[in-house]
Amino acid sequence: MSWRLHKLWLWCLFGIAGLCETTRAASDRYPIKLSPSHSGHAVLFELTLPEGTSHVTEWELAITLPRSFTIPLQAHLNDPRQQIGTLTGPITGPLQGFLQPVPVDRRQTNLPAATSRQYVDQEGRIRLEDDSHEILTYHQSLSSPPAGIARHYARSGHIHPLKTPTGQTLTAEFPADHAHQHGVFFAWVNTLYHGHKVDFWNQGTQLGTVRHARLITSQSGPVYTGFASELEHLDLTQGESVALKETWQVMATSLGNNQQGCHVVDIESRQSAASETPLEIQKYHYGGFGWRGPTEWLLPQAEPTTTGCQFLTSEGHDRQTGNHTRPAWVAVTGTVDGQPGTVAIFGHPSNFRHPQPVRLHPDKPYFCFAPCVLGEFTITTREPLISRYRIVTHSGEMRSELYTQLVQDWSHPIQIEFPFTAANPPAPQIPPGG
Repeated sequence: MSWRLHKLWLWCLFGIAGLCETTRAASDRYPIKLSPSHSGHAVLFELTLPEGTSHVTEWELAITLPRSFTIPLQAHLNDPRQQIGTLTGPITGPLQGFLQPVPVDRRQTNLPAATSRQYVDQEGRIRLEDDSHEILTYHQSLSSPPAGIARHYARSGHIHPLKTPTGQTLTAEFPADHAHQHGVFFAWVNTLYHGHKVDFWNQGTQLGTVRHARLITSQSGPVYTGFASELEHLDLTQGESVALKETWQVMATSLGNNQQGCHVVDIESRQSAASETPLEIQKYHYGGFGWRGPTEWLLPQAEPTTTGCQFLTSEGHDRQTGNHTRPAWVAVTGTVDGQPGTVAIFGHPSNFRHPQPVRLHPDKPYFCFAPCVLGEFTITTREPLISRYRIVTHSGEMRSELYTQLVQDWSHPIQIEFPFTAANPPAPQIPPGG
């Protein structure tokens, strides 16, 4: 073969290889259209990767219209085809751009310092952070009560502290008035198991309790930090018999800056019977997904209308008129470290008996979502109870407009369209005159 023919052969070979690489890269770039259901300043959203995407672990949205910017994406805790993103505003209408792989030189594996939402394991506690600022701490190891409170109040599988972006703590653990209330927790009160009563909520009865069993997975990233864990609801009347198995999927992020921003924590709970024996939840006036506020927000019962916090529901009720109503959200504000701080919690529309009744305590900083108020139900292996709650914390007074927007993000998620995918390619372009 002559040198000239050899060069031509090499040119063709590398040209074909380059064309293949270009085609592969192009096939990983998908036109996309996002249509928010409302105008606002921040939207949390999920998208499903289109069929035919290659095995790329890190994706982003390159928005081109109406302006150019990039939206980082992060794989869901339990499904890498589901991607989580945050769209910050002002948001006034549809956006167009491309779903594309993150360039190699900007991937997390090469730039660990760029990861702002981090999971930190602290010897039996899981701390979720945003730019080194604590969002929350989850207890894997048993949390022991302080002196003066009985040992059987020890617990794990709960969240405390829950923080605002400025560092205010909005939960309490082992409060003297109700030592069985632990920050953010999930437990049932009036239940039947094997025909006898078990109370997983009121640990003082020593009939039942809840504990962390194992960590399933964890994740840090540019969009959120989170973990999945397994919990056990124990029947203490029969030694330590596991009556109910539960998984928590916790994903935390931040919207906005520290002063005007908020932390957003999504918790999905999946409860199923530990055996073929079902757990029967009886009708009761409280029990379920609960929150306990700071001790500073508790004042003597002689002043029940002037306790150190204020309640507000989406329907405009306070703690005196809102008990057992079925609001979209509940918010509580009180003073912490000399400044107001607020927590708001709301349930997902897919929740059992949504909107669920809420127990608003008349004089203590505590409430829970309690579907058992409406009557009994049963949790089995074949019919698990799946519950999703969103928690928002921020400094300052209540912000009803923000809560309503975040509820709407859940109820009417952003519409995402892929005009062209591998399964739906664009029509071939025929050159003029061909």
